[in-house]
Amino acid sequence: MRYNTQKRAKKAGNIYIPNGFEKAFYALPISQMNQLQDELKASLGWATTTFYNRMRGIYSYSPTEIKVVAEMFQALGIDAWTGEKSFKNTAGYETVKHE
Repeated sequence: MRYNTQKRAKKAGNIYIPNGFEKAFYALPISQMNQLQDELKASLGWATTTFYNRMRGIYSYSPTEIKVVAEMFQALGIDAWTGEKSFKNTAGYETVKHE
């Protein structure tokens, strides 16, 4: 049972995402899991319990939290909400065209 339903999230000005970013998190290698967990906890001020509750989608997300989570996963080449690999060039390198 989810503690924060769609109605409660909307009333609080948050967005409820049913499964959170669990698929995307478990698609990462273990070394990146630990690093991402530490970065999310530090940048959003989450405790360990809060991190796991948000990851599983038990609680809703504020718009700022959604932006930060999506950006961190995008930098690793994974969509935060579907767990699919994006293979986008997020490192800022130029694409070389072969002629």
